[in-house]
Amino acid sequence: MFQGPLLTLQTLLARLFVVARSPVVDSKLQATALLLMPNLHSRIYRAVGAMWTAEIPLLLQCLQGKVLVERER
Repeated sequence: MFQGPLLTLQTLLARLFVVARSPVVDSKLQATALLLMPNLHSRIYRAVGAMWTAEIPLLLQCLQGKVLVERER
């Protein structure tokens, strides 16, 4: 039986960030990490949900090699 430390939501989110940002990880794994992140926002900090809804699809397009259109800031 595993007796190590329990995985908290914050730890899981941190690990997903590392995988999504890693230059040595396969892009499919990066995309999977990005797709899992929006499911955690309501348990971590609700305000990031709207931002992630806008930003994560853009990051996924970048991983897929699609050209991004310049956004207004």
